[in-house]
Amino acid sequence: MVATMTDNARGAGDLKRTQPTGQLGGKPIGHLAPETGSQKHTHKRENQSAEILAAQGYQVEQNPGTLPNGRNPDYKIEGEYFDCFSPTSNNIDQVRWGISHKVKNGQTQRIILNLDDSLFDPSDIIELLSRKPKKGLKEVIGIKGGKIVPIFP
Repeated sequence: MVATMTDNARGAGDLKRTQPTGQLGGKPIGHLAPETGSQKHTHKRENQSAEILAAQGYQVEQNPGTLPNGRNPDYKIEGEYFDCFSPTSNNIDQVRWGISHKVKNGQTQRIILNLDDSLFDPSDIIELLSRKPKKGLKEVIGIKGGKIVPIFP
């Protein structure tokens, strides 16, 4: 479910952000990403992010299947499709490029951004996306140190 909430801290009006509708302590459903091969670390962060979101009451389905556009999102969260991105670069422009690439190639319009392997805090990404917004990006939910932080809008 995408709920409307007001974000007075940033001076925005009504924003569309995905909100948890489940109970605390939940578990993701669906298929875990395989933590093997060249994508082992990426998939570990993907699975970790799903666990953190579900534990905070988000209804999370992992690897929900192929969409009509042929893309395979990492999650269906509260009825919306998201992809996970876990940057390791210490270059903030590379982080923006990674977000932009997922949107531009049609993979997703919503991103779970796991920053546990990054020097950056969610506030850095909030500032970056306010300076350099990405057309077509609808939402970014950040995770850092087990905490969930709305990043965009």
